[in-house]
Amino acid sequence: MLSLPILLLTIARFVLGAQEDVIISLTSPAIVYVPFLCDAGDDCDGGWQRTTTETGAMVIITNGSSQDALDIVPQMFIQFRASALHLATSAFSTADVDMTVSQGKTTISQNVTSRTGLITVIGLNSTALTTLSLTYVPPGRLDLGQLWATVDDEIATVSSSYLPPLTTPPTATLPTYTTATNGGPTIVVSQPPRPHQKLDLAYPLGLTLGLSFGLTLLATGAYLVWRRWKQYKRKKWEEEAQENEAWERRKGKMRDDFVQ
Repeated sequence: MLSLPILLLTIARFVLGAQEDVIISLTSPAIVYVPFLCDAGDDCDGGWQRTTTETGAMVIITNGSSQDALDIVPQMFIQFRASALHLATSAFSTADVDMTVSQGKTTISQNVTSRTGLITVIGLNSTALTTLSLTYVPPGRLDLGQLWATVDDEIATVSSSYLPPLTTPPTATLPTYTTATNGGPTIVVSQPPRPHQKLDLAYPLGLTLGLSFGLTLLATGAYLVWRRWKQYKRKKWEEEAQENEAWERRKGKMRDDFVQ
């Protein structure tokens, strides 16, 4: 069982280590698209195209390589600092994706489907630099709908802290190091919390509010435990003071009796 000071320290560390979700624009200069990114209406055969869905949401799409783009397989690269990264795809996305996550000397790769609507990378060291690459796997269409990261509170307001530019040019494949073990990065695919036709902020904001509420409860609990502990210590001190005072009186009486 943890002692009270250790318990309070553990709660304090958790509260101080709060995190929040930040939206990352899919057109951010920190994201590199291979072979290229273009706007709707342009000749984007073989590359990535920025377009708008029927619901009015902006998405980045690709239908795969083409001879016009020298048969280069479409890829997306990003470097970031976060404990988790979340990618939502649209309802029209059908292609598979080869995802590679590299942090330090650990690299994991996994083939996932974009049909589920939500792809999440978890188990990351929030202070270390992570590189993510997405590689289109034919056939089908790949839609990137929304991207957000779970970052530490102290860097959440400075995008360059959690979203630095790529330090090296992207390549077709990332270097392979040690395969991740238990406790390392993990890629998870799941259904989004809301229909992915509505690519809005409801999910990240819900996570943020839930986390804030939980941290508030923890902080309140820590304060109540601390106050209870202080009251206990004060009562203990008063009891000891009363015992000492009674003992001193007894010693004085014994001294007087001895003198008589």
